[in-house]
Amino acid sequence: MVKRDFQRALADLDRASALKPDMVGAYANRGVVYEDLNQIDRAIAEFDRAIALSPRNPDLIGHRASLLRKKGQPDRAITEFGRAIAIEPKPAFYLGRAEAYAAKADYDKALTDYQQVLSVAPTNQQALAGKERALQAKGAQTAAPAAPAKQSGVMTTTPTTAQPPAIPPSAVPNAFTAAANNPPPPPAPAKPVSETTRLMQEAAASFNKRLYPAAIDSLNKVLEIDPNHAGALSLRGYSRYLAHNDFTNAIADLSRSIELNPRNSTAHSMIGDVWKAKGDADRALASYSTAIEINPKDT
Repeated sequence: MVKRDFQRALADLDRASALKPDMVGAYANRGVVYEDLNQIDRAIAEFDRAIALSPRNPDLIGHRASLLRKKGQPDRAITEFGRAIAIEPKPAFYLGRAEAYAAKADYDKALTDYQQVLSVAPTNQQALAGKERALQAKGAQTAAPAAPAKQSGVMTTTPTTAQPPAIPPSAVPNAFTAAANNPPPPPAPAKPVSETTRLMQEAAASFNKRLYPAAIDSLNKVLEIDPNHAGALSLRGYSRYLAHNDFTNAIADLSRSIELNPRNSTAHSMIGDVWKAKGDADRALASYSTAIEINPKDT
C-alpha cells in the first residue's frame, strides 16, 4: 500500500518537474522517496539535479553526503559534508561526517566532529553513542599488539620512555602559597530557568533518548501551563506518532501547532511524516512542499 502511494508520489513529482523544470523541491522530494524505497543511486541522481539548480544549498549537499555514506563511499561523503559545513556549520553535518570518518576507522577525526556536535547539543544521543563507540574502537586499535620487527641479526635495545622532569620539593609549598593568595573568582550566579523552559528541556532530552512516553508527560505539563505553546504541541504530536502510531492525536496536535505558527517548516515536515506513515501520499507531499516553500533548505 505504502509503496503504491510512493509510486503515485513519484508520478506527481514527475508532472511537477515537467511543468516547472527548475523546481528544486520536486527533485529533492523525489530523492527522498527513492531513498525510502532503498534506491540509493536514483536518490543520489535526484539530489544531483537539485544541487545543480541550487549549488549553495547546504541541506541538499548534506543530504547527498548522507546518501553517499549509506552507499559505502565515506571519502566522497566526507568531502560533501565538508562542503555543506563550509556553507553552514550545522551539527547534523558534523554528525554525518563523524560517522563517515568512523566508517574509515579514522577515530581521531570522528571524535573531533562528535565533540563539535556535543558542544552545541550536549544531550544528542546519536553523538554521545557515536563518541562512545569511537573511543572504544580507538582503544582497541591502540591496544592491538604491534607487528614483530624483522630479525636482522643486529641486537637492539628497547628504548626507555622519557620521564617528565621532577619538581623540586621547594617549589611545592610555593605553588600552594600562590594558590592560597590568589583564589579563583566566585562563579556567576546561574540565571533562573522558567518552569516551561525546564519542562521543554526535559521533554527534548527524553525525545532524544527515544523515551517518547516520558517526553509526552513533560509536554502535557507544558501545555497545562500554556495551552497554545506551538513548540510543545508539535513535539507532542510527533512523539504520539512515534510512540504509539497515534495518527489521530498526532495530526490534531501538529495541525493546532501549524495553526498557531503557520511558518514553522519543521511542523509541516513532521505532519508530512505522519501522513506518509498513514499511507496518504498526497497529503504528505503537500506538507513537504509547504515546508520547502517556507524554508527552501528544509529537505
